[in-house]
Amino acid sequence: MLLMFRWAALASLLILAPRQEVPATAEIALEYGAAPPATASLAELEGLLAADPAPLVVRFASAAALAEAALAGDRVEVELTGSERLVGGIGGGSGETLILELAGGTPLPLEIDALLALRFPERLPSDPGAGVEPAREGDRLYRKVGERLDRIDGLLEGFEPGGVRFESLVGSQLVPWEELAALFIEPLGGPGEEQAGADKMTLDLVDGTRLEARMLSSGPGALVFEVRGGARLELAPAAIARLSASADRLVYVSDLTPMEVLGGSAFGDEFGLVFRPNVDRAVHGAPLMVDGRRHPRGIGVQAPTTLRFELDQAAPWRALRGSVAIDASVLALGLEGSVRFSVLLDGVEAWQSERLTAGSGRVEMPELALEGARELLLEVSMEDGLNTGDRADWIDLRLVR
Repeated sequence: MLLMFRWAALASLLILAPRQEVPATAEIALEYGAAPPATASLAELEGLLAADPAPLVVRFASAAALAEAALAGDRVEVELTGSERLVGGIGGGSGETLILELAGGTPLPLEIDALLALRFPERLPSDPGAGVEPAREGDRLYRKVGERLDRIDGLLEGFEPGGVRFESLVGSQLVPWEELAALFIEPLGGPGEEQAGADKMTLDLVDGTRLEARMLSSGPGALVFEVRGGARLELAPAAIARLSASADRLVYVSDLTPMEVLGGSAFGDEFGLVFRPNVDRAVHGAPLMVDGRRHPRGIGVQAPTTLRFELDQAAPWRALRGSVAIDASVLALGLEGSVRFSVLLDGVEAWQSERLTAGSGRVEMPELALEGARELLLEVSMEDGLNTGDRADWIDLRLVR
């Protein structure tokens, strides 16, 4: 008999991450609307989130330097309906239920209609021009055979302890977990993104997990959240990168779809590679890394690239905040790059950086007023006539009210 799990059944599940004792005086960085940034202790966090005004963003100092172990191993990235995503290991599956092992090895059952994609980064090609993407209709699976990827279109039948059961033109077959590189599932309805409440925030963890969450309690050793389906999530502060306010107060530009992309998506480097903008990752597919720190939010592009966004007029944004840099991965290649960042509002330049290289580190943008603006353009230009090493990162770019 197949076990069928439902999100509502998760209400009794306690998800545990390894604890790391942190002094009660450990500081967190707070970002408000018009008020200046501030710091506070972890012990004060619960009260601050319930205060008026509550902070827009809470950054945890423990996430400043990410341990390489958090990124290592044969992990899978799971994209859910809505804007949530998880990082963990495969614990098998049964019928329409996938078992994901979160930090600490805790199993989390995920129903098939909550899933959009599974990706194994270590099994995917490093070439950013290689297309690994969903099918226009139906489901799509990428199987790693030796050094190549085989694409299979068809229908996901279900999950088994040993792999994924997939039906295609050649019939039903079991693709072992160790050969699965990516799986894209056509959305057919079911659980969607939940309505954000006044006390609902987005929780970003240092391993790339992102969940909508409501804080239940906080302390020096652990913070407890309620997540999708009523599940309780207990986390050590060292596992948390940030908490961000609900979408009615703050939106990251990386969560928006550009109306137009010029340059990077159709412009190759001198080796003929084509680069596409990457959401919450550097342009080559790795996490955004600058100044020894992983940044969970941002857009990675290859110069020259221009991204055009339309700004909401029904509920106008007050300001744009963020920072820019050349991704640290360039240094590992023995390169430094050379770019210039520009922000234009309705075609008028609102800010431009100096010439930046990988050695320049992260540069904070001034807060840019958006009153009356209808269009936002993000431009990155080459500064030396070549785009070798011009992996440009728009970091934490956010619209605030």
